[in-house]
Order: sequence, then C-alpha cells, then structure tokens
Amino acid sequence: MQAPPELPPQVYLVDKPPGVSSRKAALQLATQLGEQTAGHAGTLDPLAEGLLIVGVGRGTKFLRQFVDLPKTYEALVHLGRSTTTDDLEGAVEEVADACFLSRERVEKELQAMVGVLSLPVPRWSAVRVRGKRLYRLARKDIQVDPPVRLMEVQEARLLFFAESQEDAPLCALHALIRWKVGSGTYIRSLAHEFGRRLGVPASLCGLRRTAIGPFLLEDPSVWRIPA
Repeated sequence: MQAPPELPPQVYLVDKPPGVSSRKAALQLATQLGEQTAGHAGTLDPLAEGLLIVGVGRGTKFLRQFVDLPKTYEALVHLGRSTTTDDLEGAVEEVADACFLSRERVEKELQAMVGVLSLPVPRWSAVRVRGKRLYRLARKDIQVDPPVRLMEVQEARLLFFAESQEDAPLCALHALIRWKVGSGTYIRSLAHEFGRRLGVPASLCGLRRTAIGPFLLEDPSVWRIPA
C-alpha cells in the first residue's frame, strides 16, 4: 500500500470519539500542543467518531486543501425505524417491520445508489435556509423544505446484516455499510434514502469515518482524543 503524502506543518490526523464535537476535539489537541487556535477540515457530527484532519496554530491555513477529498465511512443503518434527525439523537417518527427484506435485495439497492444522487440534506444540519441554520429552525419547530444537493457515492459495500430486536415485537434489521463518498455527502441522507428505496423507515445508529482521501484512521500517527 502506498504511503499517504506528508501533512503540512502543524496539521494532524485525529481520532474523534463519539459524544465530542469536532471543534472541541480540535481545541483539545491545540491545548495538548500548547497552541491557542485550531480548526478542522470537514465536520463529524457529535455522535459520530473517527478520522478528522486538524490544524493548530499556523496549521489552520493549510486546511482548505483537504476539504474536497473523498471520505470513507462505516455506517450502521437501522432499517425499520426513522427519527426526526435521521440518527439516534432525534425522536422516533415511524417504526415498521423490516425483516421481510433479504440480503440480496439490500445488496441490490445498495449498489443501485452508487453514483451521483440528488438528495435533501438532513433537517437537523448546519446548512442555511434564508440565512438561518436548519437545526435552529428545527429546534423552533419551524417547518421548511431542506435544500436538495448533489451527493456522490463512489463505492458501497455491505459488511454486516442481521436482525435486531430493539423495536420488538416488530423485527428490524441492522446493516453495516462501508460508503466511500464525495465531499459534501451526508451519510444521514444516504441512510434515509436507502430505507426509502427498500420501502421501510431508516435511520443512522452509528457512524465511523475511516479515511479522508489517502489518510487512514489506522495510521500510527493518529492522535487519540479522550471522550
């Protein structure tokens, strides 16, 4: 395997734990290194974990070059339940039996999503509509149509597929998916669309970013940030 390119000065690979915002993870690293300023290329939701590229001090000026790199994720999708946020943070909207779905059907729909898709961004996201961030409007229960954006799925692979009894007596399914996507793609949007194509409600119940372009979470130089 070819070694990744060398990072610019004061730019680091960080393993963000779940429950910590991307900004907090960046500031924690800056504190450890005795710097006052920090930034990050791309954002992981607080519940998500995995690879983040962080610049501290003068390193912040180099971050723009990493923003448009493709990202690779391992996403655990709950088939049979949707929520207001498309992940575990939101209130449950709908539950349904999903165990009629075969692995073959799931694989087929997963591969059919490879390519460029026009999908709405999550209702709870930092995207602005009329100058206001969607998550702020959602908190006030102001209903707006989320903007539709082009999102690119470059690769998709089903890693794990099994029944779940979390919504008993209804039978749900858990699908662990590796998605390699273009910049600006929301995995929560993919999870929602995946369920729609399968005919069941769906939401994200776990997310781990494993790569940003050629940079890997398993790289020995990755900094570990405490939760």
